[in-house]
Amino acid sequence: MKVMLVISVPVHPGTDKLARTLVKAGYEVKVVRWDRQCLGITQAKHDSYTTDMVQLKAPSGNGSVMLYWLRWWNAEYQKIKEFKPDVVHCLNWDTLLPAARAKYSIGCKVIYHALDSLGGSYNGKLQLRIPARMIEKLTAKWADEIFVVSEPFLDIFHRGVVIYNIPEDTGVKPKSKEGRFTLFYGGNISDARLIRKVAVATKMLGVRFVLAGKEMDVGVIDYAVSQGAEYIGVISHDELIRQTLESDAIICLSDMRIPDFRMSMPNKLFESMMCGKPIIVTIGTPMAKVVDREHCGVVLQNVSELARALSFLKIDGARLGQNGREAYERRYNWATESKKLLEVYEQWSL
Repeated sequence: MKVMLVISVPVHPGTDKLARTLVKAGYEVKVVRWDRQCLGITQAKHDSYTTDMVQLKAPSGNGSVMLYWLRWWNAEYQKIKEFKPDVVHCLNWDTLLPAARAKYSIGCKVIYHALDSLGGSYNGKLQLRIPARMIEKLTAKWADEIFVVSEPFLDIFHRGVVIYNIPEDTGVKPKSKEGRFTLFYGGNISDARLIRKVAVATKMLGVRFVLAGKEMDVGVIDYAVSQGAEYIGVISHDELIRQTLESDAIICLSDMRIPDFRMSMPNKLFESMMCGKPIIVTIGTPMAKVVDREHCGVVLQNVSELARALSFLKIDGARLGQNGREAYERRYNWATESKKLLEVYEQWSL
């Protein structure tokens, strides 16, 4: 059976993980990505599958990318017609419509894999968020199956399979660390993650705060650096795991005025568990439920509690990190999640 995975970004480790899992299970796989920088690489060959890179110049990280969707959708549809897959696996809404069209023109199955909510793209803009959520809900009906990354997403679609976005176990072992206590955040750097407030707090406490990732709100990185944070740029996933291992704790706070944070389950949680590191999260998020259940970090009501949390982690962080690693081995691992993925594909292979 032929499978096409489609995502609208040039780099996404989770997509490669899906491709490797499907290939290992015996499926013929092609990945299609959108290279908005037009770096000139049209195809990349991997050990067992290929990736086609659609070269279409467009901005990233802001709403103006919608002006380019029609051209991207046309390119995606052409790729589908060329490959003639049995299943098109769409990662996020901006890949769904061409696959739905192909469902009726070539008879393929369609999986809608909602890594993020379309409505969540317009957090803080109620006049856009509500229509976007309605559009996502209506168009998702064209999908034969829906995958979501946390249980609250099921309330949008009223069906689907929860597949946590968990990294494959690389066999890493937690590192014991001496010296200054280090707090690490790796991901999109925005005010929604309360980065400025964390930078101020860590400066006052004498804690080393390391940041990695893409700046989503202008000025956040400069402000954090002015407060003593260290910014190490946009890094690979392998380097992100290395930085996680070399830190004492991970932080992923959420501005709970943003509705999508009540549904999302960032893979930073599972990366910290895999690496045996405690994580600090915000109450009301799906992450907080896992942290509370597995005793693998600290849940904050607000950022003013960060000082107390860090003081606690300096004493007991290693134990909480070990709890996280044990939970990863027992329940929150890709071997477990991949079974749910393959069960859906297997029912179409019969």
